[in-house]
Amino acid sequence: MRSVTLNSSDAAMNFAAEEYLLETEQHSFMVWRTDPCVMIGQYQVAAAETDIKYAEENNIKIVRRKSGGGAI
Repeated sequence: MRSVTLNSSDAAMNFAAEEYLLETEQHSFMVWRTDPCVMIGQYQVAAAETDIKYAEENNIKIVRRKSGGGAI
């Protein structure tokens, strides 16, 4: 099993790295953390799930993950 620790705190970059690992590595796990952000599921509408104006004013990124589920 391969362990990967990312130094990036950018959620979009971390999701991209996670997707790459899922496609190229069979046995691995990844540890990462993010700057303040809202992660929304694949089928969610950002405007319905988040306060976009507040996020922009407070430098909070809104990122979409490939999987479904609710906003976190």
